[in-house]
Amino acid sequence: MRVLILNQPFHPDVVATAQIAKDLADDLVARGHEVTAIASRSIYGRRGATLPRRETVGGIRIIRVGSNIFGKGAVVGRLLDFGAYYLMAALHGLFNRRFDVAVCLTTPPFIATVGLLLRGLRGTRVVLWTMDVYPDVMVAHAMLRERSLLHRLLRRLHRRVLRGVDAIIVLGRCMKERLIDQGGDPAKIEVVPVWSASEGPEAGAAAQGGPGEG
Repeated sequence: MRVLILNQPFHPDVVATAQIAKDLADDLVARGHEVTAIASRSIYGRRGATLPRRETVGGIRIIRVGSNIFGKGAVVGRLLDFGAYYLMAALHGLFNRRFDVAVCLTTPPFIATVGLLLRGLRGTRVVLWTMDVYPDVMVAHAMLRERSLLHRLLRRLHRRVLRGVDAIIVLGRCMKERLIDQGGDPAKIEVVPVWSASEGPEAGAAAQGGPGEG
């Protein structure tokens, strides 16, 4: 099976989602799947650091796009960097090989919309792996005013993503309940806690009484 992972941070970045995505990729490769990750060329917190555009690490094909040229110091800069990643990830996803499954994390927010584009045009199944719930996080951090026009538009986009993906992974029961309240189908949602570095992906599923493959 050909699996695409979409998340801005990835190996060798050490932020949490980069490590978790890499662990998943390692596990999938070990099971005989073909894995491609589309990530950013920058490393979080290291201004000016630029990673190779393409490399293969442990059997994982890594394609890196952008370079964090606008920086993370201001909201506008981050939005521009996110936009560049959305565009380049979509182009690589559409014009490279066809993927059977796209696993979409939540950095940048709503990157699962690229997965839905691949689903509509190429028949790729989409798994949303929810690390943060948007736009709720933006409201909580005072980046967005609740009930503003932008908030309403993003909530509508969020509902579309929840309804359009084939499966949703959440970190815990409370997150599952929140997504159900926001329009997610309970039958699509699976709780898989984040594993520790020494445990690996199978431990998270085992904690729920399920097999590692979920």
